[in-house]
Amino acid sequence: MSITTLPVELVTRVCSYLELPGWAALRLTCTWLYFSSSDAFTDRYFTSIRFIATSDSLRELEALALSKTIQASVRKLWMIPTLFEGRHHIEPPAFETCHFAISSKYDRQLEGKELNARYAIYQATVADHCAILGSKDFSIRLQKCFARFSNLESIGLQHYTTSFLLDPRQNEVRCLGLRRLRDQMDLEFHPWHLSSLESKLNAKPTSLAWYRLVQALSGADNPFKPKELHTCSTDFCGRISLNVSLPQEEYDALLLNLSSLEYLHMCVSGGRSRPESRQNAKANTVDLLIEIAPRLKTLIFSQWSKSNYRRDRVHHHFLEIAQCINFTQLKKLHLYCIEIEYKSLKLFLNTAKATLDTLALELVTMRNDSHPVTDQMSVTTIQSPLDKMSASWQFVWNLLANELSLKTFDVKNLDYRGARVFWIRHGDGSQKIETVRFNAEVADISFREWMSQLTVVVTGEYRDNVAVRNQGESQT
Repeated sequence: MSITTLPVELVTRVCSYLELPGWAALRLTCTWLYFSSSDAFTDRYFTSIRFIATSDSLRELEALALSKTIQASVRKLWMIPTLFEGRHHIEPPAFETCHFAISSKYDRQLEGKELNARYAIYQATVADHCAILGSKDFSIRLQKCFARFSNLESIGLQHYTTSFLLDPRQNEVRCLGLRRLRDQMDLEFHPWHLSSLESKLNAKPTSLAWYRLVQALSGADNPFKPKELHTCSTDFCGRISLNVSLPQEEYDALLLNLSSLEYLHMCVSGGRSRPESRQNAKANTVDLLIEIAPRLKTLIFSQWSKSNYRRDRVHHHFLEIAQCINFTQLKKLHLYCIEIEYKSLKLFLNTAKATLDTLALELVTMRNDSHPVTDQMSVTTIQSPLDKMSASWQFVWNLLANELSLKTFDVKNLDYRGARVFWIRHGDGSQKIETVRFNAEVADISFREWMSQLTVVVTGEYRDNVAVRNQGESQT
């Protein structure tokens, strides 16, 4: 029995068990199979597209945008904004010993002519990458692609190590322009390379890529109205500079084109010693968050990368945002890598408390500040440093319990200037827990009752071995 005699629905079901190479080969066997499986094929492999910030990848994206078959299938579009983790100026002696000089074919460092050829390819790739990011034409070409993908809903940046992308063994992450890069440079990925992405990712090319992305979204004739916008993926923070800004005319057009935005994942890095006044700081990253906050239903927000989580904390930026933010329909909020005060968190949540039903706090740290005085207790009357830290976080805990009515609440890895925060559940003795989760669907008590069963305890256990350095700092 020939496969061409089967109903299209059954053929599609059979093809769904094939990986990309097998399905592509099957479609080339006859005209009937090619056309009958086109819709299912494009839905599976072109719903989400990744492209690298290179000229080859951009040309491939433009070709897909011209395809009538593919145009309506694309829902998500991701740019991989960096190559070589932003290390664009590696000198020959350093390149000779780094992992970019290792061939996956031979599992060894290249030498002699092979090494020189690899270095030349590295330089040419970096030059092309930087030229693309440095050109406004990049934004114009992206804007035209956005306009042709009629069902595009989500756009953003995703981050991968170049060695992972160019390792021939990995087929999990596909992106445009990858085949040509692999033909030129075969790399070998090892898990320890991820540390480069986490700790050494250069914020400058990432911020420039973000600038080109929002510049493309600001086109006056752009019919694309995204529902989701991402500075990074869930695995790695993009660390967009607070100083990324558009000219006022482009910024106004961007706000208009973001009128349908519901989901924002924004990770920023502290680039200024102190925030400028609202009158002087026009059309930058902070302004964008504040302007679009009323239309958001989901916000994921971070102030610094997880790896540099202690180094570039800038609590005043969060306070500045909290003083101006206004949520009207926010349902889900995830704050991570944030330094808070009681006041700043209270202000930030104030306009969201009526609609918020999901809250996650991860790697949130507290600094010493003034706290509300209650009839029962004031932080200033407590003598023990650890008790003061515990009381400070207990105030926050009570704030959340009294102000919010959540369906889901996730908390992990909190601290007070490095001193780890734990909870003790009533009735469990002195057993400490560092991760807590509330789910209204399985709990038999209210959120406030659940919160009242936990007491905050800050111990002498510090993160990053910073006990001596931070204990005195926390009391200032």
